[in-house]
Amino acid sequence: MKRKVSAAIVLLFIVSLVSTVFSASAADMLITNYSFESGTSSWTQAYGTTGITASTEQAYTGTQSAKIVDTSTTANLGLESVKFDATAGTTYLAYAKVFLTSGNVDMYLRFWNSSGTVIGNGIVNVAAPTNQWTTTQVKYTAPANTTKVSVLLYSGIGSVSTAYWDDVLITKEFTSLGNQVVHTSTLGSTFGISTSQDKIYTVGSGSAGSDAMMSIIDADTNAVVANYPLPGALGAWGATTATDGKIYFGAYSNGHVYRYTPGSTSVTDLGLSYTGGENIYAVTAGTGGKIYGGGFGDAGFFKYEPSVGFSMINTKPIWPSEEYVRSLAYDAASNVTYIGTGTNGNLVRFDNTTGAKTNILPAAYASETFVYELNFTGGKLFAGLRPSGTVLAMSIDASGNATLDATLPALPSPALNGKVYYVSGAQLYSYDLVAKTSTNLGVTADLGANKYGWVQLADQTNFPGDSLVVYGSKDGRMSLFKYNLQTGNTSIAYVSGMPELTTIINQIGGGSDGKIYAGGYLDGGIGRYTPMRGDANEGYPDENYAAPFQTYSFLALNGYTYFASYGSAKLWKFNPALSWSSTNPTLVFDQKSDGMDRPVEMISGGGKIFMGNVAEYGSLKGGLTIYDPATNTRTLKKDIVTDQSVTALAYYNGKVYGGTSIKGGNGLAPTQTQAKLFVYDVATATKSGEYTLPVSELTGITGMHTVDGKIWGMAEGYLFIFNPTTNTFDYFQEKFADVDYNGEGTWVDATLLTVSKDPNYVYGTIRGTYLFKINRSTKAVTVISSSGAYFLAADEYENLYYVLPGGHTELVRYAY
Repeated sequence: MKRKVSAAIVLLFIVSLVSTVFSASAADMLITNYSFESGTSSWTQAYGTTGITASTEQAYTGTQSAKIVDTSTTANLGLESVKFDATAGTTYLAYAKVFLTSGNVDMYLRFWNSSGTVIGNGIVNVAAPTNQWTTTQVKYTAPANTTKVSVLLYSGIGSVSTAYWDDVLITKEFTSLGNQVVHTSTLGSTFGISTSQDKIYTVGSGSAGSDAMMSIIDADTNAVVANYPLPGALGAWGATTATDGKIYFGAYSNGHVYRYTPGSTSVTDLGLSYTGGENIYAVTAGTGGKIYGGGFGDAGFFKYEPSVGFSMINTKPIWPSEEYVRSLAYDAASNVTYIGTGTNGNLVRFDNTTGAKTNILPAAYASETFVYELNFTGGKLFAGLRPSGTVLAMSIDASGNATLDATLPALPSPALNGKVYYVSGAQLYSYDLVAKTSTNLGVTADLGANKYGWVQLADQTNFPGDSLVVYGSKDGRMSLFKYNLQTGNTSIAYVSGMPELTTIINQIGGGSDGKIYAGGYLDGGIGRYTPMRGDANEGYPDENYAAPFQTYSFLALNGYTYFASYGSAKLWKFNPALSWSSTNPTLVFDQKSDGMDRPVEMISGGGKIFMGNVAEYGSLKGGLTIYDPATNTRTLKKDIVTDQSVTALAYYNGKVYGGTSIKGGNGLAPTQTQAKLFVYDVATATKSGEYTLPVSELTGITGMHTVDGKIWGMAEGYLFIFNPTTNTFDYFQEKFADVDYNGEGTWVDATLLTVSKDPNYVYGTIRGTYLFKINRSTKAVTVISSSGAYFLAADEYENLYYVLPGGHTELVRYAY
């Protein structure tokens, strides 16, 4: 139970819960020829017969605007847009850029009934400033019997004026902008055998309401030949081909196992693998058509036998204090399963006959957090480790003793003729299992390998016998690389027909170009939306170029848009004035060697960029990164608050104010019990203060923002205001009693921001539930929508954008 602050403070404010539940519209409304680049076509001169022209004298965007010159005190002039379908009771807003040189002008929202009669008007008058472009807007709720709405640019009777109009836009108060990021990438993949040996079976991640999709790729044609959904699954890391040729996938986040029989027209859901197994990370084939599997977060280990079903093996977790079964491999000759765990990084040899289990990971690698991938082939075990990326090539004797033969930079292919093959640095290598040496074959293989297989291709002239086929990613697109052992012939091609799947939005932010950026979760990618321009959305990766992976924060600074992404807490710099390319965005730095992983917050101040980081897996020591773009120098204040992540930042008067969370990198329980607020002095490069919250049970701070020279923030459901002059909390009060991190902390939650067009309020979202505003004077909270809201960003019109819960893929605009 959280301890409440005093009743005396409670009396100082009133909370107003004015909740709006809305049905978001389907898409942007867009006035045809909104910027008058086609003259005044699609517009109607509703009043007067002269005085309205398209002009190149002034233009906000493009080269033209609409010029309205009113020289009469007894007549009026008006230029009207097309009419849009409208709904009574719905609130609409119109915006325009206006360059007023004299007099005063009006902009109307006009509402029409089915008889073509105007039944309501919203109006805004513009009398100043003059001789500069300014933004004007009008808001009005459609009256009863409304069927249409239009925008009228107007100079009234008695007014003598000259004005230029540009970028005339219209929107509803709430508008669904749909999905922002899509992907064609896949996770779990496996090659077929027997009559399906030339097929690759792979799963692309879905989202809530959009199932993961299995695609079947023909290695001969480089094309997808069929797609089948995995009902109820978001995706699948684990994939294997059983000895009977059937294909299995271990799914997240429902923990189900799915089976596909080659030639059938659907995937079969075999159900939950085991109680508590919500995320299956690995599956591998055993004997007799059975498979073994394991998952997160209890490191459970199970098997599936077609004639029996699922059964748990041994204990949960399969190895003490572990959370993940991250990888599996099976040795049929010894009836042994090798289990790679995390986040303490053990390599467990499990005897399926006796139940005996031992950790065979060499002691020199005990500091690794994951045995991330495994392959048992040619009588050798290959184990890929994280975070180092080292792959161990090991011999295992009959007693289960392991000997390290060599280290490789990548997990290799299945063995053939005493060798395995792998791609590293865009080169193809072979590794001799007996000689224990690697050879660069001098063959370019420019893709990131996902899965290797041996295939007898249809083209036996150029690719006779068995060819190595590598399925992976090139330039952000799934691709196939082929290499023939006999001829040395190679080919590489994009896979055609990969389905575009909706990507979960991980974060949004406003760019320096006024656009709204969205970062994709798990599969990465970036969406870039141009506000109110008719669903003008760009998505990356595209057919040519890749994109940052899992962006956690965005920042507009000095004409650039910065992305901070997972893993290794990378910073990217994007120039929106240039096209997206292989060098735009550019990677500024990563923090792999520093042990940082998730850059969950990013702000600027004094020309510098500040990043709040969560530590890597198996560590609690987050940090504050300070980057100076002018000098391209970076400093990390690691563990700036002991064993805590830096999850919120604000800047004021040469100092950074940081909020923390006791939740660190995955795999370790928190050692701390209270979130802290700290102060970092930029000039002295030191932490100048660390402060305990007035309510001690709070475990995470998010959503900090500088307001009127003070630092506002959310600590779970509490609003606090910290005074930089006195270094004390001026205000601390619970606003959202249902927001509770259950003593565990969090990485990302609340967002707070201010807008100049509504200076009396601070806007925010919290817990994926509320879009709200707080009165700066009274601290009263008004809930704008309780339909659910994650994240928050503003466009050039200071309208607000957030992401709906549920599928977590839909961007919504709130115009006000």
